[in-house]
Amino acid sequence: MGALDAFGALMAELYLPILSEAGSWGSSTDQHSHAFLKSAIKLTSTLTEAAATSAASVELMAPDQASAY
Repeated sequence: MGALDAFGALMAELYLPILSEAGSWGSSTDQHSHAFLKSAIKLTSTLTEAAATSAASVELMAPDQASAY
């Protein structure tokens, strides 16, 4: 599990549920709280996509100097 996977899992399994269940966010308005939660959900989705893309990538090897000519 890479760093992107770990952070995405942490967001999805710990922070998002806590943020979603929080009733009152102090002096923050409902509109601001909703906007923040929406951004956190988008970040989690982006992390998941980035981790999947990183895992599916192909690493190309540099050609030998002798075979280049």
